[in-house]
Amino acid sequence: MKSFIIIGGGASGSVAAITAKRNNPSLNVTIIEKQSSILKKILQTGNGRCNLSNEEIKPEYYYGDKDLAKEVIQNFTSEECKAFFKSIGLFTTTEEGRIYPLSMTASSVREVLLNELERLNIKIKTDEQVQDIKIIEPEHRVKIITDKNEYKSDYVLISTGGKVGPGCDGDGYRFVKSLGIKYETISPALVQMTTKEDTTLLKGVKVRGTITLKTEDKKFTESGEILFADYGISGIATMQLASPLNDALKQSQQTKITIDLTPDISTEELSEFLLNTSNFEMSQKLQGILNQKLIDFILKDENDTENIIKKIKSFTLTPTGTKHFKHAQVTHGGVPKTEVNNKLESNKNPGIFISGELLNVDGICGGYNLHFAWGSGITVGLEVAERAKN
Repeated sequence: MKSFIIIGGGASGSVAAITAKRNNPSLNVTIIEKQSSILKKILQTGNGRCNLSNEEIKPEYYYGDKDLAKEVIQNFTSEECKAFFKSIGLFTTTEEGRIYPLSMTASSVREVLLNELERLNIKIKTDEQVQDIKIIEPEHRVKIITDKNEYKSDYVLISTGGKVGPGCDGDGYRFVKSLGIKYETISPALVQMTTKEDTTLLKGVKVRGTITLKTEDKKFTESGEILFADYGISGIATMQLASPLNDALKQSQQTKITIDLTPDISTEELSEFLLNTSNFEMSQKLQGILNQKLIDFILKDENDTENIIKKIKSFTLTPTGTKHFKHAQVTHGGVPKTEVNNKLESNKNPGIFISGELLNVDGICGGYNLHFAWGSGITVGLEVAERAKN
């Protein structure tokens, strides 16, 4: 009987186990998880509602290795995602393109996955820490050494996640490195930015604006919520630019953030209003447009109307970095497409697969990261099930 061991019982590891066992019932499937239970991170996703996927899954919504993202999502669409979860008893609903469980609770997603794992008699070893992975020659099998046991397996999936969330401390990068698999430098993604400018006076101010990150060779723009803090800026629109910011800073590039604080008011309309409304002080004119803290910040040492308009339409900050992994929602960087084939199997180590956040793919907010986790896990599960039949 062929065996398949999955290191890490997160989203991609769990669906890989289910898919492999469903498609090859004779396969001996085991999940090894260092925590006391699997799928803990699921409970934190989507503010506790678990944003499973998105109706519009495209490579352009991902950072890192877009070709690798494309390999996975072209074979696992949002419709296929909904179908998979319906097949294990989970109904879904859509809200502004985002796909959620019908119950609107992340625990429903976790429970149906646990139920299916149990129904398929998939072994789950918890509170067990993998210490090393070795290739056994000439058997072409894999030895997994934990703090409690030693295992031999025909196929192994490393799905330990990145450095974000419960139990994700970067073990996977150590494992792939020991196997000679290269990975791109990791950094926090979907995380707040720090700035050179002192934004303490703006702490708590929230705007719906358009934010643009300019590097030495590219420009990235997002629209949505921007939140000012004492360390810099936050909000979904800001956090979605963390990956390209960290890439630019790794290359020691000069970067700049500009924010259009009034995207719904054109420069011409704003100019006409501020220049032609002469009965009020500038601070009074702006009170129907901006938060008072922003007005005070912009008008400090500034009297020229044209300059004030420029500051409103192109509020400029100098990013110095991002907050740490413990504040992030996902990891940027990881194993690129050059290290794996289209079934996510290591080019250097046949029989060893990599999935989920350990790969060099991270998406924007909206279900893109979980979708990639499900899709990459299912890709591996299907391949292992087929290979094990031969």
